[in-house]
Amino acid sequence: RLQDYAQRKGYFFAHVTRPQAPDLSQPAAKLVYQVDTGRRYKLKNLQINGVDAISNQALKDEFKSKTASLPLIGNPRGLTSDDMLRQDANTIQKRLREVGYRRAHVEVRRAVSLNGNDLIIRFDVEQGPRTYVEAIGLRGNAVLTDDQLRSAMTISPGSPLLTAAVARNTEKLADTYSTLRYA
Repeated sequence: RLQDYAQRKGYFFAHVTRPQAPDLSQPAAKLVYQVDTGRRYKLKNLQINGVDAISNQALKDEFKSKTASLPLIGNPRGLTSDDMLRQDANTIQKRLREVGYRRAHVEVRRAVSLNGNDLIIRFDVEQGPRTYVEAIGLRGNAVLTDDQLRSAMTISPGSPLLTAAVARNTEKLADTYSTLRYA
């Protein structure tokens, strides 16, 4: 938590060494954490490379990490930490999987600008191949036929595997049975 705190304050390369285990035979213990803050930087740029399925701005809008802004408007140094970068990478991966890129992989890289004052974060993304629906199976439908149920669906073989489309079609099938008074 100390390292995360220091990183959020602009010491993006801060490192905290935990204390050694105390001598349990003593009545009191003294814990000393070694904090190496390093230099303080300004988060100037968040880059996303390798994504064309989703706009970079849409992804950045969901990020926990934020670039530096004017002092009166927001955080003048920007905001990030190892934990926030992990969450941001997970956001990219999750969004890509939602639109059919199930093998998406994200790596986070940190760099310092040539002037030595600014931090640059780069997310290198491998989208991987897109997954498509090969077939749709229906089981347990004793009231309606497969054709009746398929007519209510918008997803079909050959379409991209989209999480939202699967959820919408699940709701449509449930609604089809609900209109026939099957709870």
